[in-house]
Amino acid sequence: AIAIVLLIALPTTRYVAEAALIRMVDDYEETQATQSVRQGLRLGWSIVAWRIFWIDVLMLSALIAITCLLFVPALLPVLVVANGRFSAILIGSTVALALAVLAAALVFIAWTAGTLWVRLARRACALEGLGVIASLRRGYAMIRLQARDVAPVWLAMVGLELTYPFLVTPLAFALLAAGMVAGGLVTLLVGSLARQIMALATAWILAGAIGVTVLVLMLTVPLAILGGLRQVLQSSTWTLAYRGLRALQGRQ
Repeated sequence: AIAIVLLIALPTTRYVAEAALIRMVDDYEETQATQSVRQGLRLGWSIVAWRIFWIDVLMLSALIAITCLLFVPALLPVLVVANGRFSAILIGSTVALALAVLAAALVFIAWTAGTLWVRLARRACALEGLGVIASLRRGYAMIRLQARDVAPVWLAMVGLELTYPFLVTPLAFALLAAGMVAGGLVTLLVGSLARQIMALATAWILAGAIGVTVLVLMLTVPLAILGGLRQVLQSSTWTLAYRGLRALQGRQ
């Protein structure tokens, strides 16, 4: 029951937060007024979040289907390999490898384009009140007609994604070291106190569990906060970019 609740609650929270963030950034740009978290959640708790969910579902389904179709040709040379002759195996394996590499490259391009497409479609839905299909059409039109304006934003976001691990890794090691020290101290303290009222083995098992919990929390909570800030930065950047693209379209 708890798992079912989490499976429903977590995606719902994610899409409500996404819709709220997009609309809050847009509202701030329009009015220069800062919304509270409660007001932002009211903006997100709407049909927009549901439509964004279906935009993601349709795009993900299409990309999975494209991926499967692209890799099918790479499996065809298996029929030649099944012949059993050395020359057939060599030729079939070479062709299969070449087709697999080509398929992988095309899949990478498809997923990159799909990710960009869905980011614009989400904002078309949230900012223009469009339906699921209309939002996808709007996002595609922006990519097709304003590729030069979209490309710099996309490159900046790719740069952020590539540099983020290098920026976070030193912090992760520092947090790990601090967590090990704090967890060790907590383990010793709790173990020393708990052994006075319970069996020695039980006391140290309890102390070890608490110490590991402290370590995990000290490592994951700050990294989760940083990851959330990264997502906020990305979402806000794409929202501002969408507003700019829409303004450029209006001038043309």
